[in-house]
Amino acid sequence: MRQTMPEAPLEERIETILSQETPPAGWKEALEELFQRYQDQQRLLDRLTHIADRFQAAERERSQSYMGRYERKVRQLEKIVRISDQYQTMLHQLKERLEQAYDYVMNREERKRLDETAVNRAALADGPPKP
Repeated sequence: MRQTMPEAPLEERIETILSQETPPAGWKEALEELFQRYQDQQRLLDRLTHIADRFQAAERERSQSYMGRYERKVRQLEKIVRISDQYQTMLHQLKERLEQAYDYVMNREERKRLDETAVNRAALADGPPKP
C-alpha cells in the first residue's frame, strides 16, 4: 500500500503545484498519488460499465423471452379462435339442417293428417260401414 503525505488533501497539493512556475519538492509523489486515484477510478468505472452491460444484456434476453412467450400465446389464441369459429359455423349449419328436417317431418305429418282427414271425410260421405 502506498504512503500518502498527510500534509494536505491531494486536490490542494495539485493546485499548489500547478500554480507554481517550477515544480516544487514532492511533485512526483503528488503525481503518483493522482495517477493511482485515476487508475482506481478507471477500474471502478470499467467494473460498473461491465455490470451495467451484463444487466442490460440480461434484461434484453428476458424481454425477448417475454416477447417469444407472448407471440406463442397470441398464436394459440388465434388457433383457438379459428377452431371456435369453425365449431360455431358447424353448429349453425347443423341447426339449419335440423330445422329443415323438422320442417320436412312436420310438413309430412301435416300432409299425413290432411290425407287421413280426407279419407275420413270420404268415408263419411260414402255412408256408414255396411255389416
